[in-house]
Amino acid sequence: MLRRAPWDEGLAWHTNQITPPLEQPLTVAVVRDTHLRVTNGTIEDDYITRLIRTTTQVAERVTRRALMPQTRELVLSRFPVGAGRIEVPWPPLIEVVSIDYVDPDGTPQTLTVSPPQYQVSAPFGPTCGKGVLVPARGETWPSTDVETPDAVTVTFRCGYIDGGSPEQAAPPEDIVHAQLLMIGEMYKQRSESVIGFGISVNPAVIRARDLWREYRVS
Repeated sequence: MLRRAPWDEGLAWHTNQITPPLEQPLTVAVVRDTHLRVTNGTIEDDYITRLIRTTTQVAERVTRRALMPQTRELVLSRFPVGAGRIEVPWPPLIEVVSIDYVDPDGTPQTLTVSPPQYQVSAPFGPTCGKGVLVPARGETWPSTDVETPDAVTVTFRCGYIDGGSPEQAAPPEDIVHAQLLMIGEMYKQRSESVIGFGISVNPAVIRARDLWREYRVS
């Protein structure tokens, strides 16, 4: 079977988070009162907040997905050759905010939406793939300044939303439940347990990672 060449062959690229999520997938109150059933009130709220934040970061690293709505940028050394595709990481892709680049004269430029200079494919659903950008029909990507190392910047919003108006965050329930599994174990066991010469294996943590891996983006 023929395999399609990687979209980024010959390109250097990286991503940055521009605007972090306004909220986490779980609230302190839900974790504290419903899941952990803490009996000492709000004394450990700061610690629980840190556990929520930590497990969210781990879930995103394992799945390579954005759980909550956020704004990121994809920075490339140049555009792909011709009409080659650009794959947008951290699905689900909500929208492309802008595509900026530095032209061969060193002048900043922005691709236009109207008239359209590019097309966007934004798959949706719990296990959707990455978004894809291609030039408008019959067009090619513009040339960029060879002396500018980060010549192209794609600014985009990503994360799980419900599609309503106003939009609401809607991360998959099993991803969030896996967070609860890991939070419960991290709250109960605040250091690694050693059995003999090895570290004990925690079934809850293994199950959490298994649930996350179902969503992993290649």
